[in-house]
Amino acid sequence: MKPDPSLLEHLDRTWSDPPGFWGFLTTVDHKRIAARYIVTALLLMFLAGMLALDMRWQLSVPENTRMTPQLFNESFSLHGSTMLFLVSVPLMEAMAFWLVPLMLGARNMAFPRLGAFSFWLYFGGVLTLWVAHAIDITPDLGWFEYPPLSGPAYSPGHRADIWAQMITFTEVAALAASVNVAATILKMRPPGMTLARMPVFLWAMLIASIMTIFSMPAVMLVTSMLIADRLVSTHFFSVAAGGDAVLFQHLFWFFGHPEVYIIFVPATGFVSSIVETFSRRPLYGHSVLVLAILSIGALAFGLWVHHMFAVGLPRLGNDFYTAASMAIAVPAGLQIFCWIATIGTGRTWFPTPMLWIIGFVATFVIGGLSGVMTASAALDLQLTDTYFIVAHLHYVLIGGAIFPLFGAFCYWYPKATGRLMSERWGKVAFVLIVGGFNLGFFPMHLLGLEGMPRRVYTYPADMGWETLNQIATAGSAIAVTGGLVFVANALCSYWRGRPAGADPWGGSTLEWGDCFAASCLQHRFHAPRREPHADVERRGSSEGLGRHGNRQTRSARLFGNGRAATLSTEERCALDLAARGGARRFGHVHRQHLHTLGDPDRRASHRSGVDRMVLAEPPTRENRTAGDYAMSGPREFETVGTLSNLPASASGPRHLVWWGNIGFMVIEGTGFLLAAAVYLYLMTQASVWPPAGDQLPGLLWSGIFTAGLLLSEIPNLWVLRCARAKDLAGVRWGTLAMAVIALLLFVPRGFEFAHLGVPWHQDAYGSAIWLLLVLHTVHVVTDWADTAVLGAWLFTHEVGDDQFADVEDNSNYWTFVVLCWLPVYLLVYWLPRAS
Repeated sequence: MKPDPSLLEHLDRTWSDPPGFWGFLTTVDHKRIAARYIVTALLLMFLAGMLALDMRWQLSVPENTRMTPQLFNESFSLHGSTMLFLVSVPLMEAMAFWLVPLMLGARNMAFPRLGAFSFWLYFGGVLTLWVAHAIDITPDLGWFEYPPLSGPAYSPGHRADIWAQMITFTEVAALAASVNVAATILKMRPPGMTLARMPVFLWAMLIASIMTIFSMPAVMLVTSMLIADRLVSTHFFSVAAGGDAVLFQHLFWFFGHPEVYIIFVPATGFVSSIVETFSRRPLYGHSVLVLAILSIGALAFGLWVHHMFAVGLPRLGNDFYTAASMAIAVPAGLQIFCWIATIGTGRTWFPTPMLWIIGFVATFVIGGLSGVMTASAALDLQLTDTYFIVAHLHYVLIGGAIFPLFGAFCYWYPKATGRLMSERWGKVAFVLIVGGFNLGFFPMHLLGLEGMPRRVYTYPADMGWETLNQIATAGSAIAVTGGLVFVANALCSYWRGRPAGADPWGGSTLEWGDCFAASCLQHRFHAPRREPHADVERRGSSEGLGRHGNRQTRSARLFGNGRAATLSTEERCALDLAARGGARRFGHVHRQHLHTLGDPDRRASHRSGVDRMVLAEPPTRENRTAGDYAMSGPREFETVGTLSNLPASASGPRHLVWWGNIGFMVIEGTGFLLAAAVYLYLMTQASVWPPAGDQLPGLLWSGIFTAGLLLSEIPNLWVLRCARAKDLAGVRWGTLAMAVIALLLFVPRGFEFAHLGVPWHQDAYGSAIWLLLVLHTVHVVTDWADTAVLGAWLFTHEVGDDQFADVEDNSNYWTFVVLCWLPVYLLVYWLPRAS
């Protein structure tokens, strides 16, 4: 069935961005947001690479005075902070933003405006760090900013504050992106794509997102505590006032070591997709690969003391973390064997993307073996803070994540641009980068074994380290040259590359297909597999994806009533979300149901915008072959009913915003647990708790507040019941009662702060109490504001199903606020009395 040209024109207008600079700012198209992430991160990677080359030049000869110690410290701090916080994780998020909807056959992410918001917040972090560098207040204490050096006594000025604020921007952006990715994968899968049938790429992105949700609240909390120590005189890390500097390391590395795998796990998805395509056979051990990723995600949270063996912790604890650090090599090794088996048993060919995978395997194995070596506490005591650790870190992060990322860039470049990158120059870039990297970083293992410490700006001439440093510098220069060739190849190919056609590689996942998940009954988890031509650069055709990622797709043929469906991706600017406050409530700003293709600003079109939807017929026994994962593709079409009969999601009855709300509650709940862990940690480190001279907080006002909070659950539960029954009057008056009770709760909370008896700036005990109370008060204030605004809306506007769903979400969140307070109340007010 050929589409009506007017339908294609209507669809093109629907999916186009508003004109001009305002359209540039306000787009919520997942491909354009991903492109912004990628361009920004690649530019930062170049700048950080130049800083690294500058430091290598400084170390190429002994007793070099070209850089001062201060300049070297600034360069080292800026390089590390940029690569780890502004490049590695954001690039993986960008690939998820670009590919997850395409691989699911969806039109966009679950929360398009939240995706746009996450980019602008990330960009704010970029500006925070690099504008500070431009005005000469660059952070200079490394990419980790350990206290006491980062405390107010040793770091006057604002360098450490700049670093901590950059962390806040980028990690909130990463958390928002992770909730978006997880909700998209869990709720927007096409019919037939169960979790067991998902491609490994989607599993990798899902696990990485969940790891981010549970780990990044730790670094946000610890940097907020550092800012409080510096700006408002709390004492979390001041030993003289009962704090503990090691507490910073525990919280930082509880995030820091999972972050290594947050970067690596998406790379396993890239590798699996590329290996499967170019081996021309299904992945060997699909279930094993998925279980390995799950195992890595779980074990990663038990390794943080791997970085703290030299701190002086109990030896029994070191033994536990040694075992965990070695155990995580098992699932990583299983993945390597599965990929090798796939390559060895398939009809494998080796274009540039596949070469990057070979380079990844060889390099990552070296990094993994050195990681197992340093997992031994006894050996780590000798190697820590030497160049051996520098070599290991770069082999794992660059070899284990950046090499697969380069391969993924080459692999999906035709999908993004409709052009093929030059194979000749791609191979040149591969040889230069991989060869230069190994030439640059392998000698650092030897330098570390010879005792050269890291983070030094020069060294004596009689140490014998000059030759190896010169080799490392030469290798780094070669790798940077290869990076420039890679970028030049990408830019030239964008304008002059050969046309790619719709599927130049014979890809096996849905992004290479030509149907939306909303229109495909997928009984297998792969798109049609097609054999590529032997000479892929000669395969171009005029029917390709177009230069900008096939925004106007062939999906117009799916509309059987002569009208084109619309989807609201022309939402207003996501920049205003920052002013609206409360990341938890983004879902209320934009509610997008999977198969609801009508404009959400005109709710009636949800029912009448499209009368009939056409679905592809599922594959039959005749067109499926044994061992072939391929879907047969659309052969005949049948009308299956009205749009209103389509499910709201591919899995389960809950709407997308409910899942987004759950994601943010998990993040905030993790933050509460970590704040409680801070209190307990400081209590266990103190000989007397509370310290001598401190009084216990009173029970009167806290008891009144607790009773009022529990009382508020009565109208809250009533509202939840009425919302589910669509009882508008009950919802209105119940929401009003909740808002009034929440407002009255500020009275006992205010008296509680006034009569607490211990100021935050007195000692660590007072700081820990104020941390918990302020954290909970912020949640009470934001949810009261949300409840009040929602109540006003209910009394002044026509209420539809979406508003009832908003009421349910608000009610669930208020219950979360109540449940968070009860353990805090017991911990702060009753535990010290019981002990």
